[in-house]
Amino acid sequence: MDSDGYPDKDELEKIKSWNWRDGEGLLEYVAGLWHWDNYAWQKGKLWFLSTGGWSGNEELIDAMQENLVWWMFHWYRSTRGGHYEFQPRDKE
Repeated sequence: MDSDGYPDKDELEKIKSWNWRDGEGLLEYVAGLWHWDNYAWQKGKLWFLSTGGWSGNEELIDAMQENLVWWMFHWYRSTRGGHYEFQPRDKE
């Protein structure tokens, strides 16, 4: 993270290239980078991430979306206003 709390290029690249089989691992990593950590939480098998309109959080979501296979397997739903839900599949 930079001095303002924004994700740096290396962190974003790590997200983009994360192994698609490790859904839980990427969510744990992203939650650790999330600005306003109470906007990233887990309940049961579902993960909830809300950007709060903060561009640094939106950069993290964008990087996750660029990891197309990971997104295809673990994204569950999103709603207007920057709310995302993920349901990681079990490791194979």
